[in-house]
Amino acid sequence: AHSPPQPNVDRDQVKYLLSLLPSNYKYYHFSTIAIANVSVPQNGDLFVEGLCIISKYEIMHTNRYFFQQKSKNPEAGDMNARMVLKSTLKVQQQILVDVYVTHLTYDRTLQCQQVFE
Repeated sequence: AHSPPQPNVDRDQVKYLLSLLPSNYKYYHFSTIAIANVSVPQNGDLFVEGLCIISKYEIMHTNRYFFQQKSKNPEAGDMNARMVLKSTLKVQQQILVDVYVTHLTYDRTLQCQQVFE
């Protein structure tokens, strides 16, 4: 049996960003949107797309919400799935803060629909 190729860890952006931040930024949550083959002259590396929240506060809960629609406009150049990533951070003993991150589509008409969702 042939095992599927694995993402190239040398291209791990989360680890790279963590290496640039002070050491107290040790919590993160990454959620994959897609794994795609990338045309690289040396090899066919896999490139992992997703969203990430990096925090110095403990992440207590996480969730992700996918937008209902993808762009149907091939001219927009974006046929990828899109989502919102949510993390609940414990900033003090009894204080929790919800943090959200997203990356909207390039399709301007669909952007408004995604914001409404």
